[in-house]
Amino acid sequence: MSTRYDITDRKRSELELERLALTDGLTGLANRTRFLSMLKELLATEDGCGLIALIDLDHFKVLNDSKGHFIGDLLLKETASRMKEFVGKYGTVARLGGDEFGAIIHCDAVARAPKAFIDTMHKKLSEPTSLEGAPYVPSFSLGVAQYPQDGASAEMLLTNADIALYDVKRNGRGAWRFFDSSAQKRIDHRERLEAIVVDALANEGFTIALQPICSVTEQEHVGFEVLARLFHDGIFVPPDQFIPVAEEQGHIPAIGRLVLEKSFAFFGEMKNHGLHPGRLAVNVSPAQFREPGFAEEVQDLLFRYCIAPTDLVLEITETALIGRSKELVEKTLCRLRAMGISISLDDFGTGFSSLSHLRDFSVDEIKVDKSFVQDLEASAGDRALIKGLVELAHCLNLSVVAEGVGNVPNDVEKRFGRRCGFHGYAA
Repeated sequence: MSTRYDITDRKRSELELERLALTDGLTGLANRTRFLSMLKELLATEDGCGLIALIDLDHFKVLNDSKGHFIGDLLLKETASRMKEFVGKYGTVARLGGDEFGAIIHCDAVARAPKAFIDTMHKKLSEPTSLEGAPYVPSFSLGVAQYPQDGASAEMLLTNADIALYDVKRNGRGAWRFFDSSAQKRIDHRERLEAIVVDALANEGFTIALQPICSVTEQEHVGFEVLARLFHDGIFVPPDQFIPVAEEQGHIPAIGRLVLEKSFAFFGEMKNHGLHPGRLAVNVSPAQFREPGFAEEVQDLLFRYCIAPTDLVLEITETALIGRSKELVEKTLCRLRAMGISISLDDFGTGFSSLSHLRDFSVDEIKVDKSFVQDLEASAGDRALIKGLVELAHCLNLSVVAEGVGNVPNDVEKRFGRRCGFHGYAA
């Protein structure tokens, strides 16, 4: 006598559970676990060759914060669909987590022209789309490693593709790059910069420089803009090197607090010596500006160093005004302006610039980016833009500061010391 059991349903359930465990729930693509498994299987075959691509959606956090996660999910699904359509017949695609995707592209698809294949894929992914009826142009960064020459293991291939991706993002995003050994040197340099920033925060390595601001009408000095400076072992580290690193590490608010305090201390010191430095303009990052206690922190520093609020200008970029913190931003702006502090909209005309910000938020000044100023004499277009911005600002009763105009008046450095550098003009 024998007993038989029908295990069809159990097997079906087991297979379904296995499928779910290896599939990304949102996009239906393979997940990281399945992707790694397929890559290892491919490398185990004798003729395994091809490309590994890591794909990141650029500025995805900004989209999520400004439009909501539902819209972000729509873009992730659209990206998955495009990848399946283009790569599917040549290999395998996966969502590795967050806004990162991966692709294994087989040798027969890319043997003759691997770079042309990646370039076409990048262009296909970057084509305009529509998210809930609103037009949107996605931007992608791609890092690519070739197997087997760029690594004998799945882990090494992914590491090298990630190095290539990191290199793209470090150089402005929206592009693609194949791994090369020099990229590792750039990564090592980046890691040294990260260590320098951490050490500078712990050991007072950050200092300030003062950039004079002069009046067009009066042709004289009217104040200073404060600039963060970093020296390591006596060597100057340029801001365009340490600031991106500090932003990625989340150190910008801490650096901002340090710069504010140093600025106020130096400003107070100048006044104690009988000098008249005019107004003090200090840059504030979006992350620092959105901190709930920021206005109170500024008020405490003003009191501690005996500085009048009317002497202070806080410069913010328009990225501080977008996103889900609009109510907090408006409250902070009102609180600061009620104290008598002026607000300047920095880098106006670039990035996320919108005339609605001049209407919707309380600011006192716009600061024109130097990219519009440096070719002013040669470019009729730049002259027209500057003229239009100045007229618009004056109609709205706003001041205008243009970066990088002219030379520092001879007496400024004599009066205030060698911390002075190039300056802007106030109109």
